Amino acid sequence: MPGYDKTGLDDYVLVEGYEKLLAVLDAAPEDELTRALWKFNDKFAYILHPGAVWDESVRVSHQPAAWHTSAYANVHAMDAAGKTRPVAAQWLKWPMRRQCRAYTYEPGKPRYIEQNLNTWLGWGCEPAKGDVKPFKALLGRLFSDEHSAARDWFEQWILYPLAHPGAKLFSACLLWSHKQGVGKSAVGDLLGRIYGKNYISISQRELESDFNDWAVSRQFVMIDDVSSQDSRAKADILKKTITQKTLVVNQKYVGRYEIPDTVNYYLTSNRPGALFIEDNDRRYFVHEVVAEPARDFFDAFYAWVHGDGPSALFYYAQSFDFGAFNPAAPPPRPDAKDEMASTGYSEVDVWLRELRNDPAKYLRVGQTELSRDVWSASELLTFFEPRRKGYPVVVSTLGAKLRELFPRANNGNPVRTNGACGERYYIVRNAEKWLGASHKDLAKHILSDKVGHKKF
Repeated sequence: MPGYDKTGLDDYVLVEGYEKLLAVLDAAPEDELTRALWKFNDKFAYILHPGAVWDESVRVSHQPAAWHTSAYANVHAMDAAGKTRPVAAQWLKWPMRRQCRAYTYEPGKPRYIEQNLNTWLGWGCEPAKGDVKPFKALLGRLFSDEHSAARDWFEQWILYPLAHPGAKLFSACLLWSHKQGVGKSAVGDLLGRIYGKNYISISQRELESDFNDWAVSRQFVMIDDVSSQDSRAKADILKKTITQKTLVVNQKYVGRYEIPDTVNYYLTSNRPGALFIEDNDRRYFVHEVVAEPARDFFDAFYAWVHGDGPSALFYYAQSFDFGAFNPAAPPPRPDAKDEMASTGYSEVDVWLRELRNDPAKYLRVGQTELSRDVWSASELLTFFEPRRKGYPVVVSTLGAKLRELFPRANNGNPVRTNGACGERYYIVRNAEKWLGASHKDLAKHILSDKVGHKKF
């Protein structure tokens, strides 16, 4: 200020204005190293937890020591004294380095949230009113008229996260077909244009890897040609990721850290047994595409995708009436889901499910129906064995499968009859009657001659 030898920046701005200060700073001499450090600030940020360098250009975290001693060790600049310095090493200890407390990922939110770096970088396109008939036509090819209800639900499933950024859908969709070129992957190709860098297509191998940095900063993931039917453990990996709200990131050479999980999963396959699906599953929507390949259709469709189509669909999603659609609710269960579930069943799995659906058909000796409701694994094995065509089944294996399908009597504790050591029993029918029954009543029911036989 006039009359003073020294003037604080705040006083200068108050008297001269912010624009004048910028002009002074721009005119000030700047050494090469300082310019390089500010350029690093545009590209990198230091994240205190997990102690990593975030690379904005490729959206990858680096272990700091490896980052400055190898990846960027060849970048040097001269400081004000004329000495050449390694820029990366200088940036790490520079007081002005860009620094955040932790990572977060919140689509549609500001770049910095409570000192956390939001790694969401925006959409792949902007919404603009336009023609969505090619999208409707694609849905028409994927779903025939008899599956119109499933088609309508699938459309809402696709559009909902576009209208509600960051929404987590508690279901994953699998479209499969014996034929290639019917449009399964076209869904991912289209949505990838809208999500931009927030989308990725991966394989089963990447899904099962110990490292999951592919999921960082993603909203939509397509798993192409999925196949986990042969292993419940593999299927459980995917099942867990569908509903989790927090993603624990495990990346090579970087400490683990957590971010919000907003990934929604779309799967494709050419196999009828692509997934291991349990009877009571509430996470998978499965649909078989029966349409024929049509090159002319997809030539026109992809011309729309590479043009204004994604912007038009984005706009359409934001004005869509979702009615009673609930992103956390279980999906509808088309016949294709039951068919896919059945492909993973063993011979004894199929028999137990048939027993559950029609006990009278299987609990019989000749023309005599056995009317007892509660049975042990060893007893039921005697009914299965005469029908078995494949490998033998031991009592312990049958017991494990029974636990998945039938409630256990006596809270899973053995029931003693006639002073014997007792066995565990399973309620095959009339569960409401026997779930709360006493040990005495259960033993009486098992032994009673009155429940023994019913003549035809």
